[in-house]
Amino acid sequence: MPFKTIFRQRFGCLVVLLLTSLSALADKTRQEVETFGRIEARAEQIYCGDSLVVSYVLYASAPFSGIVHDVELKKVKNATFRPVATGGRLSQNRVRENGKIYYRMVVASYSVAPTGSGNVVMPELTYEALFRFRKSTGSLLEEFFGHGGEVIEQKEKIKIPSLKLSVVEKPRRSTREMMEDRSGGASHVI
Repeated sequence: MPFKTIFRQRFGCLVVLLLTSLSALADKTRQEVETFGRIEARAEQIYCGDSLVVSYVLYASAPFSGIVHDVELKKVKNATFRPVATGGRLSQNRVRENGKIYYRMVVASYSVAPTGSGNVVMPELTYEALFRFRKSTGSLLEEFFGHGGEVIEQKEKIKIPSLKLSVVEKPRRSTREMMEDRSGGASHVI
């Protein structure tokens, strides 16, 4: 048997095996998406009288298609808050967390200012995220030219746990320290 015939037979078997495994994977109607959420702040300690930007962030192993409905922050104990623009609705980026790549989306940001000393607890919120997957047609040629199968929408609930911020009094500074800061480090004592 010539070499070309053997090569064609083996290559043909490999292509058939590959197409069969792809179509078997495409028959799944529900995709596994790993999701989690958290509240992110620059610090877990805040001075009384200052404010801090706190963001509610969602993570997923597949790209987000959207949020089914927005969740409003109703009340924060021992603090006042106001929404902060997140720089484009539904903007997402890819990040590496614990050696895995996730899609990250900031769904809401708030400027939080404590009203007194003690603790500020940012409440937990639950968001419903939307993901879209294209079901394979089984034809590699159609998929190559962009004629994919039907689009499957999948919803996932993502719970963001609460975050506790400790509020401390701002340390007092002496007049000498304020004068040194103002004059660039040199104190002028007469």
